[in-house]
Amino acid sequence: MWALIDCNSFFCSVERVFHLGLKNKPVVVQSNNDGCIVALTPESKKLGLHRGDPIFKVRSIVDANHVAVFSTNMTLYAAMSRRVTNIMRKSVLHVENYSIDESFCDLQGYEKHYGLTGYMHSVTDKIQLYTDIPVSVGIAPSKTIAKMGSKFAKNYKGYKGVCAIDTDEKRRKALELFPLDDVEKIGCMPTLVEKRTLIYERLYNVAAQIKRMYLSSLLTLQILHLTATLLIVILTAAPLLLPPRLPLVSHLKVRPKPARKAAMPVPLLTILTALRAARSVIPLR
Repeated sequence: MWALIDCNSFFCSVERVFHLGLKNKPVVVQSNNDGCIVALTPESKKLGLHRGDPIFKVRSIVDANHVAVFSTNMTLYAAMSRRVTNIMRKSVLHVENYSIDESFCDLQGYEKHYGLTGYMHSVTDKIQLYTDIPVSVGIAPSKTIAKMGSKFAKNYKGYKGVCAIDTDEKRRKALELFPLDDVEKIGCMPTLVEKRTLIYERLYNVAAQIKRMYLSSLLTLQILHLTATLLIVILTAAPLLLPPRLPLVSHLKVRPKPARKAAMPVPLLTILTALRAARSVIPLR
């Protein structure tokens, strides 16, 4: 059996530990450049905030509801994560860190001596006592089902923080209630066409911003910043914008015929393609 221990709204919970008076109040944590929301509490979600929202677009909601906003402090979060992991390792022999706020615990053999649900309740009580970080636990024969169990434990208070999916009947019921897109390593992923579409939309939006800044004679620094962003997107998206390269055939006896015209380097070809696409929105003089 596996148990997944997931810290609820980890970044926000850590901020609540060091800022008294924020319990049951909306809290959000911003990205490294204070641009977007990367973590938020259930109270913030009820206000209409979502992970990934640019903070300037939801500033009215934040100010009107007195939402506590914090910048990311990864040093503090990592230290608290190590503390939580140390508490787990004192109770469970084999612990695998899945992320900064999630860990898998191998409970093989523990069922012979303990009730797994009660035992994991004692572990969550220790974490709550020593760190004041709320956690949700899912128990199941596989890691994927344990991940689903932690979601149920987080969303339904009747489980009191621990959800055990240890029978076929519970597993079938959990699979019927759980959205397929949210299942770990099973949910749908964007296709190559969808990825290319998103990249082209991003390139067009950046080019349109450059055009607006060019026409309104804004600061040159902002224009250079957007131009650099455009080039970064182009270079990182080169494998998706261009067809894949042919496999190497050096191990074959027959050598491939030389190309009539020398191939253009991939970065240069990609930049020219993007500039040709942006030509319609950027006036040339």
